[in-house]
Amino acid sequence: MSPIRNTLIPLIAVPAVTASMLVGLTAGTANAQPTCADTVVIGVPGTFQGLQHNPDKTDNVSLLGPEVADAVSAITSELDSVQVQFVSYMAEGAAWNSAINAKVNYDHSLYRESKDGGYATARSAVANTHATCPSARFLLVGYSQGAHISADLAQSILHGHGPVDASQLAGALLIADPGYNGSSPRAVEFQYNGKNPDDSNFDSSKETVFQNDDRWDISGSLGSRAEFNDSDPIISICVFGDPVCDTGATTNAVTKVWMHGVYGKVNYTDSKPLTTWGGKAIAELARG
Repeated sequence: MSPIRNTLIPLIAVPAVTASMLVGLTAGTANAQPTCADTVVIGVPGTFQGLQHNPDKTDNVSLLGPEVADAVSAITSELDSVQVQFVSYMAEGAAWNSAINAKVNYDHSLYRESKDGGYATARSAVANTHATCPSARFLLVGYSQGAHISADLAQSILHGHGPVDASQLAGALLIADPGYNGSSPRAVEFQYNGKNPDDSNFDSSKETVFQNDDRWDISGSLGSRAEFNDSDPIISICVFGDPVCDTGATTNAVTKVWMHGVYGKVNYTDSKPLTTWGGKAIAELARG
């Protein structure tokens, strides 16, 4: 089968409807059946990212968010026959007052409403695509709130409660999951001691992250999700000090909130951003 790369199919949440709408096709005429790829990547942007916050944009970075877009680019460079879909959802609830409400009064928070809506849309995306392309395997990629959604969906699938069989989950890359569990297999913690990437004197060629081999087993700002199993194709990454995936970084929520944005801006290996490394790593895991 010929490669299918960087073709974004939008999946838009419809008010009062949990299903998603397929409003684009990868090939052929508007009435043709979409071409089925071997691997379907479902990209879930983070809070304040994606189509809802970039309504007039059509580029990958605007629709997926820069972190997910970079990881997806790495995935499509490693795998053949790939189709990419993006999830459009509310993506709200991370302003300081909403973040506090999400932690203290989670069930009634704007964040919970947004996350649940994104989950319903992502789940429907998998179900709808599976109905058309029953042999396709799915690879979930999410950043921040998008990682929360992707991880919840991965757990549903792996525990037999998802729209597809667990064998059809090729993998999930979770970038800065608010439910990060450092005890999970392939949960990888990184350390960054450099400058704010938004500072005028920031030099990307000098600022790097390194893997923390001490395994501090940190947990996310909204608690630790249940551990994945050794056989589960999940990679979850968190930079120590990121107040979203590291609940111990409480002071950073005010003084270093920018730590949450380093994933696609600082390098890890081969002068590539951490998100690129994550994309290549999950592609290798998906290949088996």
